[in-house]
Amino acid sequence: MSKEKNNKQNGAVKIPTRPQKTYQIEIAGVKYPYRETMGAMSAFTEETGLEVPVSTEDNLRYMYLVLKSQARRSDGVPFELSYDEFRDGLYADEYLRLVNEMAADTQVEDDEKNV
Repeated sequence: MSKEKNNKQNGAVKIPTRPQKTYQIEIAGVKYPYRETMGAMSAFTEETGLEVPVSTEDNLRYMYLVLKSQARRSDGVPFELSYDEFRDGLYADEYLRLVNEMAADTQVEDDEKNV
């Protein structure tokens, strides 16, 4: 049986995906899952007209859209914060911790590709 037939289920094609690390971010004392997706990237582009964040404010908007998408849709975690509540509840050290953690993981992945 071909891979394509194995990947079909009820007429829909299941696309195999690699596991993606889920980070956590704490906002106003609540921890939320944080996993970047194409849906969040598309929402960011639609809202801002930008392909990628270019400033801290853009990055905050992108992070908000990631959380809004992932917490509610994929992980079933209630996420009812407005954008202003999100910004007010996110401390700078938590923002930097997440950004640095993701950057370190990206560096490790890049190093592994170059071995």
